[in-house]
Amino acid sequence: MTYTFTPTATGSRTANLVFTDNAAGSPHTVVLTGTGTAPTFSASTPAIPDTTLGSTSATQTETITNTGTADLTFGASAVAISGTNSSDFAIVADSCSSQSIVPTGYCTVTYTFTPTATGSRTANLVFTDNATGSPHTVVLTGTGTAPTLSASTPAIPNTTVNQTSATQIETITNTGTANLTFGASAVVLSGTNAGDFAIVADNCSSHSLTPSPSMIDLCTVTYSFTPTATGSRTANLVFTDNATGSPHTVVLTGTGTAPLSNDNTLASATIKGQSATLGTPSIAPGAATPGTVTISGTQSTSSTASVFTKSDPLAEVTRVVKYGFGASTSGFGTDTQYLDSDTISNRDFFVIQVKSESSRYLYYVINVTVASAGPGFSASAPNIPNTYIGSNSPTQTVTITNSGTANLVYGRRAVVLSGSNSSDFAIVADNCSNRSIAAARTCTVSFRFTPTSTGSRTANLVFTDNATGSPHTVVLTGTGVAAPLSISRLSESESGVRGGGRLTITGTGFANSATVTIGDVLAVVLQRSGTTGITVRIPAHARGIVSVVVTNPDLTSASIGGFRYR
Repeated sequence: MTYTFTPTATGSRTANLVFTDNAAGSPHTVVLTGTGTAPTFSASTPAIPDTTLGSTSATQTETITNTGTADLTFGASAVAISGTNSSDFAIVADSCSSQSIVPTGYCTVTYTFTPTATGSRTANLVFTDNATGSPHTVVLTGTGTAPTLSASTPAIPNTTVNQTSATQIETITNTGTANLTFGASAVVLSGTNAGDFAIVADNCSSHSLTPSPSMIDLCTVTYSFTPTATGSRTANLVFTDNATGSPHTVVLTGTGTAPLSNDNTLASATIKGQSATLGTPSIAPGAATPGTVTISGTQSTSSTASVFTKSDPLAEVTRVVKYGFGASTSGFGTDTQYLDSDTISNRDFFVIQVKSESSRYLYYVINVTVASAGPGFSASAPNIPNTYIGSNSPTQTVTITNSGTANLVYGRRAVVLSGSNSSDFAIVADNCSNRSIAAARTCTVSFRFTPTSTGSRTANLVFTDNATGSPHTVVLTGTGVAAPLSISRLSESESGVRGGGRLTITGTGFANSATVTIGDVLAVVLQRSGTTGITVRIPAHARGIVSVVVTNPDLTSASIGGFRYR
């Protein structure tokens, strides 16, 4: 008797072969038993990292495992890409086509992601094989990112022809989803009246801005406006960068105004015997460009009275008001009128009211500085930008000016850091120590800020010198912000199934008690390198491609795929 077995399902299958004959016990039964087997298609898909528009991701590996009980067979060209954004994905290696995979065996398909638009991009990786449900579809999903330049442009005040405005600041932020990068000399002026504008400081060129809708990361370009004619004057501030639409143009518009003729009534002023430099007058208190005058030595109530000369003989000086430092000119009409017998204090200022020939009231502002007879200490401290924990801020500079009349002298190591969070700050250059600074001259101390925790961080920059009040303290304040949790690379890409080796994960935002899992197994932490590195012992795991996941105590996590157990 010859027979065949064609199972219709997997597992044990039974039947009886019955013989009817003349022997005792007829009919006789012979039990037939066979096992049905079938291949099973199982896919492991990596998490594709966010990729900048137009760039190509690192290669990604799709691992196909035969979890069935019969060989999984692929024909020639059995793997293809289809779907909505299939052109954003490309197969670079295929070890599945024309192969037969034994049970528990696997093959791989390697591909790349090159987004042509921002946001979620999807495609299908389609496998044609002999397993139930063929063709099998694996959905690929990646995110395209792109930087976006956002500019904040100030309103330039009207400026008298051939006079220079106060400096204006253009603030640039990245409101996109990828780093915004500027090359060297990336900011220039162009346009009809470009010669009326001048860049005085550029901290965007050679800089990269992280995505920062909350303005944690920004850069600025400082410029001035010196109109050469009256009326509207325009120029373009042009930024060359890696964002779509580059170069980007910010239009600058200022208005040149004609100088006052007969209304330019005040030619000069003398305060306590010292000549003052007059700024352009205004028609409202406090809005004029200040002049300056320095009064040397101790002031007495018997000093020379104020003297004014007028370019317009019909003008009349109707009022002179003295204000203390920090006062507001909004109360001009109620402040006490300056008397010749008044003593001038350091950093007082005066408002001079003049009734012009055209009966307009014009106002001049004159700042007064009383210089000491000895050396003087005056410090200018920078605004430190918010900085990621464990990262270095750009170098910051404190400028010290000798505001006195004698040399300001520093010995060796005359500048030190102290205070609550002094370890978060570091002096990188000191050209004050072991120097003698002449009157009105300056020296600088440069430092950087490397916060060790979030929030406000303070320290004292302490200067020991020969000026009154030494040692002098300059308070430094910076804010530490948490870097986003991310993984940038792994020190190893594979391990044997027994594990045991060391794996270093590099990234940002790692908390001190962050955990690491490889596949579904918790790894033992061997070493932590601040917020940017964790070294673990690789645990044992079944063969296959798995993801490495870092999880912070607040349950935020970051992962990277493609780690292979062989």
